[in-house]
Amino acid sequence: MHNTCKWSGWRSGWRNCRRAVAGVRSLISWSMPLGMMCRWGHTIQWRGRELVLALSSLPNKIEDLIRLNETKIIEIAKGYRFAHHCLFLGRGYNYPVALEGALKMKEISYIHAEGYPAAEMKHGPIALIDHLMPVVFVAMKDSIYDKV
Repeated sequence: MHNTCKWSGWRSGWRNCRRAVAGVRSLISWSMPLGMMCRWGHTIQWRGRELVLALSSLPNKIEDLIRLNETKIIEIAKGYRFAHHCLFLGRGYNYPVALEGALKMKEISYIHAEGYPAAEMKHGPIALIDHLMPVVFVAMKDSIYDKV
């Protein structure tokens, strides 16, 4: 068994995103060379370093984004201050991100939050949503975006 140092820093509050990004970065740094070894006879360009560096800068970019939009974030938060439940929806590879978002909501605000596959909302859980329940959709602008 091998250990990988993630260099993610202390775990505290919203800075837990550093740990999540560090975990993804660690998995990518291990999986990309393995993927290269599996492509015998194929010539592919090694872009692993670029990807790992981009992922390394992601926590700082998130901090900048929050700092630049702090007043808008506070305004949105005030609108949901009476919420007792929150739902995070994701489809495909966005589903684990929705689960992580629900976990962070539970850790930071101590309110009930659930991550759920967006494609399965029509099968019952949609009946639980009311005007006080925020619903967060995790949706990248790609082929899945139109389905959400």
